[in-house]
Amino acid sequence: MSISLKKNRTFLATILSFFITFSLAAPSAHAQPPLPPAPEMGWSSLPSAGYRSWFSVAASSDGSTIIAGTSEGSIQISHDSGLTWDAELARRFGAAFEAVTVSSNGMNMAVASQDGDIWTSADSGSTWTDRILSGSNHWFALAASSDGSRLVAGTDFGTLIESLDFGATWSEISIPGEHGWFDIAMSSDGQKIIASDYPSQRIFISSDWGISWQVHLEGLPVAGVTSSSDGTNLAVGIVGGDIFTSSDSGQTWVDRTNSGSRLWVSLSSSYDGSTIIAGILGAGVYLSRDYGQSWKEQTWFGTGIWIALATVGDGHRMFAGSYEISSYLGTYYLPYSSSTLRSLTPAAISMDQNEITCSSGNLSYAHDGESAVAATLTSASFRLVSSTGVAATSTSIGAFAHFARSSLASGERYTCQIVAIEKDAMISLSTEDLSLKEKVLQTERADLAVVVSTYYQARAAALTAKNAAVAALMASDDHSNRGDRLTQILESYHRAIDQALSNKEMATKAAHGKSAATLATAGVSVVN
Repeated sequence: MSISLKKNRTFLATILSFFITFSLAAPSAHAQPPLPPAPEMGWSSLPSAGYRSWFSVAASSDGSTIIAGTSEGSIQISHDSGLTWDAELARRFGAAFEAVTVSSNGMNMAVASQDGDIWTSADSGSTWTDRILSGSNHWFALAASSDGSRLVAGTDFGTLIESLDFGATWSEISIPGEHGWFDIAMSSDGQKIIASDYPSQRIFISSDWGISWQVHLEGLPVAGVTSSSDGTNLAVGIVGGDIFTSSDSGQTWVDRTNSGSRLWVSLSSSYDGSTIIAGILGAGVYLSRDYGQSWKEQTWFGTGIWIALATVGDGHRMFAGSYEISSYLGTYYLPYSSSTLRSLTPAAISMDQNEITCSSGNLSYAHDGESAVAATLTSASFRLVSSTGVAATSTSIGAFAHFARSSLASGERYTCQIVAIEKDAMISLSTEDLSLKEKVLQTERADLAVVVSTYYQARAAALTAKNAAVAALMASDDHSNRGDRLTQILESYHRAIDQALSNKEMATKAAHGKSAATLATAGVSVVN
């Protein structure tokens, strides 16, 4: 293993060189992969992923699709929550340091590597597109919106770029000064961005799509950063210091002294920011389930560089990998027992001429005396039941189960049952009124597609107008009040963006309202 740490990348050398040197100096360190250690409560290893040096990991919202990057520049992909890893999808993109992202639905992926381009996939890793317009660079940090359309990537010596079209085109985000981007996180819609600048010891936060930036926590060597889905709850790790959290998008910060002064290098949080997992250089992993107020060491983990962390949805599932010379990926899976499970509601059931499809729903749970919170069902046993009993069963690691209608007796009315984890709760979904429900939901999906398309067209038009106005201003011989005129251009651009977002929200509510009204009129319950 050979790693080149260039002169202008001293911040990376500061963080990694000690442990890398130590690992390489051990004459037979990990010559044979050891057996996975006995799991701690909730934790287990994923030996099928291989025994590697993990640098980054990302997962879909249900945890079924996982992409993990290694230090040698390759990726591994799983579509069954890490039980197996598709060897045909594993490939090499660069020299080292893979930064990876995956959209909420698991379809859109992005990979950035040292000394290479950024690559994207729109089919869950089956095929890849080299985004040569991103430029071959020392990409170190990468973040994406929940749908994968907005990407922000940073190098460890200052370049920060963005794409609004899944990586097809790129533009530079200009922030004055010298920088070295270590980590980036953003809200689900991509509007709020937080980026750690390790060399200058500060973080940059934008709440307007990267147009303007505020500086926070100056003088603190921030490494890992993480954000809730709405960009409100933030957490950052200080190398050689504490973890800091914010509940107001970074305007104010709380020093979580009880986290301990440690070499924090990576963080990941649940969609609401309540669950935070944090990794340490040369030590282990800590977990908080109360927005950073209290922390518990996950003692199953040994010494490592725990820089590859990902949290799924509500924090029900997490993944962790170490950058040390070789290690297994670890996964945390919170079991739902009869004492913790609170409720389960259906997501959808659909039917066509060939098959019946059941999809998993949402549940809430309480753990260790906490109040019940929402959770996403990621693994379930599905079965079809008729008046004569269970007609068909299907165990699915993921969100869906499909039943062939040709194998079912005709003339029967079937009910789809979802049996929750540990088989301690069950919900039945009736096939009654399926045709009406499906028709209404299909119309709603079509309406929402138009809403999203209109929204992005409005954003693109506003950006084009802004760039044209700025270019005309800069080319003009009239230099009077140039600063005020530039401010007016930016204010006009911000108003256009805000209006587009407002229109999108109103149109989305209208589409949902229309569907709910149609179903209510027919006396049919709304399927979430």
